[in-house]
Amino acid sequence: MHRICTALVQDGFHVTLIGRKPKEPSDLTEYVFKTRQIPCFFPKGKAFYFEYNFRLFWRLLFTKADIFGAVDLDTILPVLAVAWLKGKRATYDAHEYFTEVPEVYARQAIRKIWKRVERFALPKMDAHYTVTESIALLFKTEYNLNFTVIRNLSRLKENRPGTSGEKFILYQGALNRGRGLEKLIEAMPSIDMNLKIAGRGDVEMELHALVKKLGLQKKVDFLGFLNPEQLDRIDYQAFLGYNLLENQGKSYYYSLANKTFDYMQAGIPVLCSPFPEYLALEKEYPFIYFSEPTVSEIIRSVNFLINNPAEHEIRKQAALEAKQVLNWEMEQIKLAQIYNDLFG
Repeated sequence: MHRICTALVQDGFHVTLIGRKPKEPSDLTEYVFKTRQIPCFFPKGKAFYFEYNFRLFWRLLFTKADIFGAVDLDTILPVLAVAWLKGKRATYDAHEYFTEVPEVYARQAIRKIWKRVERFALPKMDAHYTVTESIALLFKTEYNLNFTVIRNLSRLKENRPGTSGEKFILYQGALNRGRGLEKLIEAMPSIDMNLKIAGRGDVEMELHALVKKLGLQKKVDFLGFLNPEQLDRIDYQAFLGYNLLENQGKSYYYSLANKTFDYMQAGIPVLCSPFPEYLALEKEYPFIYFSEPTVSEIIRSVNFLINNPAEHEIRKQAALEAKQVLNWEMEQIKLAQIYNDLFG
């Protein structure tokens, strides 16, 4: 969202990003766009979604805007309602295929509710965009809607060596189920390298407990939330970026996570699951090394790259070449066009 909002500001739009206020204070004062945070009493579950949507509706109702944008399905109803009441345009940004994420897909009663929301709301939005060709095709097949593909690419970064002598495996992103994080931690006793985990999420406490159970407190470091500048510094120091997903629904299977490109921009190889978007990307830009999200395969894959410096260097050089093409500066042109067309 930082990239999207900044890009729209650069194109002349006035942007306000509204989101849930986290329990821990966060510094949003340095962004070039406005930010508003909504406090919620309930931390998760049905009560949270009801409360957040209720509070978001009233916040939007008293917000002046020409276009209201929903990010993923869990914000679409208040956005659509306020846009309709005010006679304004509404956009839908599908960062994922919401009804197929593991937290929803595994609970069929909940999934049916969200599918009804999806069927009702998506055709009423004025513009739609998503992160991969595969997900755009799924929406086209199911709803006959055209989704523009705005890949979650990173900004072009300068080439620079890591500033630390330490080399480590890095995971950055949400700590949720299906990300292969439990398997990665279980593999660490057999890997001669440390692990740094940046982010927060639903399974964070479970991961801390697993690290303690395996006696890996000195080998696994939880960094919590980091801002983009802090992540940049960490990325450049890493040996390998971790992005193994379990096949738990179409959202993961057809994903193309932005962390992949953050790693790539720092010139480090990426360990990925052999899913369609990553397989297609690797054919042209071979900075990716594939592995299944099992303990034995993670051990084999990581140790292969550790013990074969030439293979690691090939992927590092491929990342440095790919970053010149796969960057946000090229992708944001399409994003600006979507919003400019709504004023046309």
